Amino acid sequence: MKKLPSCHHSPEDDMSQEFIRYERQMILPGFGTDAQRKLFNSKVAVVGAGGLACPALMYLAAAGVGNILIIDGDIIELSNLHRQVLYQEEETGFHKAATAAHRLKKMNSEIYVVYVNEFLTAQNAIELLKDADVVLDCTDNFPARYLINDACEILGTPWVYGSVYMSEGQMSTFNLKNKAGVYGPSYRCLFPKPPKPESVSDCKSSGVIGVVPGIIGLMQAIEVIKILTGKTDECLRGKLYTINAENLQSNTLNFVRSDKAPDDQPKNSEELRVKDYPAFCEGDILVIPEIDSATLDSMMKNGDVLLADMRSGGIPVKNTERMAPEEIAQRIRKAENKSKIVVICNKGISSRPVVKKLLREFPDKEIYSLQGGMSEWEEYQKRKSNE
Repeated sequence: MKKLPSCHHSPEDDMSQEFIRYERQMILPGFGTDAQRKLFNSKVAVVGAGGLACPALMYLAAAGVGNILIIDGDIIELSNLHRQVLYQEEETGFHKAATAAHRLKKMNSEIYVVYVNEFLTAQNAIELLKDADVVLDCTDNFPARYLINDACEILGTPWVYGSVYMSEGQMSTFNLKNKAGVYGPSYRCLFPKPPKPESVSDCKSSGVIGVVPGIIGLMQAIEVIKILTGKTDECLRGKLYTINAENLQSNTLNFVRSDKAPDDQPKNSEELRVKDYPAFCEGDILVIPEIDSATLDSMMKNGDVLLADMRSGGIPVKNTERMAPEEIAQRIRKAENKSKIVVICNKGISSRPVVKKLLREFPDKEIYSLQGGMSEWEEYQKRKSNE
């Protein structure tokens, strides 16, 4: 794997010139020059560059967080724009991480922003997150959250969680030390086991009010700033905050750190690298067959494969058939001449439970999920054209 960029910046010389930019927050009681210097010398890794990340990134950059690393392999789609406010119509098809980094540098030229156009995986998580003072979780799936939690537990790094569903949102801060140096609860203390796959939905299937990730993303940014400036007693350590945007009712649930880590939680970086988080979140009942883009390319040349594209938007791919997940089984029954079926989604995550269900119904069929989804397929095509 290519060498990943480090997150390092020492902007001491910039501070004297930049006081005026931050003076409205620096005059707050208890903030001042010391807190501003802490922000400038801090390193934040942001995982995901979607609806939660866009407002959080904008305000962290504006507040003067000196080093920001953005991690996301996804691309911008038109259906993102009602909630992912960093992006513009003409940027559809561009990488979110790179586009967000470019926009932040225009907002604040004195901060250092790096990006990785890759999804966080068990193989790259430790390397990508090891230099961060705080990790900001702006993902939209359970495998990523358990991966972030386990990596941060190994690294001893606090992380700020956020999630939205329709008109509701929630957030918390995990693995945060108190003034006595005692770590707070982890994500697994609150959610020891992932939910059943059939009970999980995302904004694509359930919808979301665009303002809701904006609200939660902004609150995540405040939480990060409090951690970086040493106001940890005021953070959501051991607390889950929830809000309903329709009636503006909010609640806070208290929880404590478990005495013992779960047996299935990796204890070190070596164990983490080999853990299959998608399979873990699917209950590990059935191994989900996956193929990479190069294998799919070879399959397509033989012509005996049914390509089921379950995405609702995006650019259609040659030889694929657009269909909703519930339509795939019916199509398989009609495709007697197709010996192989490949289910395609955006990132290779939503397709896995669909493949799992199809394998139970068609145990004699070769059914695969495309690893990395359409995002990885497009990257593969770019690499292939440059060869």
